[in-house]
Amino acid sequence: MFRLIWLAFFLFNTFLLSGQEKGFTVMFYNVENLFDTEDDPQKADEGFTTNGTYHWNKSRLYKKLNNLAKVFMAAGEWEMPGLIGLCEIENDFVLEMLVNASPLKGLGYRFIHYESPDPRGIDVALLYRKNSFKVIQHRAIPVKDSLGNRLQTRDILFVSGTLPSGDTLHIFINHWPSKYGGVAGSMPRRFAAARTLRSLTDSLLATRQHNILIMGDLNDNPFDLSVKNILGACSDTSQPCLSGLYDLMAPLMKKQNIGSHKFQGQWDIIDHIIVSKRLLECRGNLCLRKAEIFSPEFLLTSDETYTGKRVFRTYNGMRYEGGFADHLPVRARIDIKMKNP
Repeated sequence: MFRLIWLAFFLFNTFLLSGQEKGFTVMFYNVENLFDTEDDPQKADEGFTTNGTYHWNKSRLYKKLNNLAKVFMAAGEWEMPGLIGLCEIENDFVLEMLVNASPLKGLGYRFIHYESPDPRGIDVALLYRKNSFKVIQHRAIPVKDSLGNRLQTRDILFVSGTLPSGDTLHIFINHWPSKYGGVAGSMPRRFAAARTLRSLTDSLLATRQHNILIMGDLNDNPFDLSVKNILGACSDTSQPCLSGLYDLMAPLMKKQNIGSHKFQGQWDIIDHIIVSKRLLECRGNLCLRKAEIFSPEFLLTSDETYTGKRVFRTYNGMRYEGGFADHLPVRARIDIKMKNP
């Protein structure tokens, strides 16, 4: 059945490439520990080896890659996503397998990834379809504290490129430091990530209104200090915003029992899509107004410890479940006004 679904996607996307593109889905996904099966002596990845704690092997890796391809296909709704931000990626090898040894093969995906100083060896990356996005430049931005010291955490990935309309889009992929060790103790590290990102967006917006797309697992909700105050991402899209950035996930905070990540029975929205004013107001050829959490039934399972549903994970604790990840993806659509030939 999955092979038939893949074939349908391939044929449909081949048809799309012959026509005029008018937009595509963008998404972000914390894929939870996408490791290869080998021990890298420079990383704390021993648990994800054949003889490691999680008994991670090639069969489980291939299943996870196929699962991720299924999510991407479903999120695109018969039109494969043009841009996919990822975090918890170990290296180029697993990304190469994802785009060339899974059902994504032949669909025109490329990737951008840099090794970061994260002790576990997990990084951020960007997948893009070559017919949707032409890369101009990219680089890794280290996160530094107030004294200028580089933190041992994931770098911010910056990618700039053009869309089919000819417009430039600036993308920032993030995975801010977690709350491991306590909220208060870890907060300065997320503040540092927020300040780093804010300085980058301020530099861009100081010259003119740019199309900026920020995606990532920020490990904080839209109304937490790092996002609202330090980064300055505003929640009310109808009001002026000093930073020029709007968090499209903030309106979802008003809803009950919704989130991208569930911890001890509590749903949180820690995966974000944040855009600049120009994208939000559709001033040019590009428009991105709304974002959502992608939560189809196949990504969820019954929560045996707490009530309701939880995310269907690859591992639940030390027990292998064969699911997808511990986060739900977030997605939005970029509409493109194509210029007349």
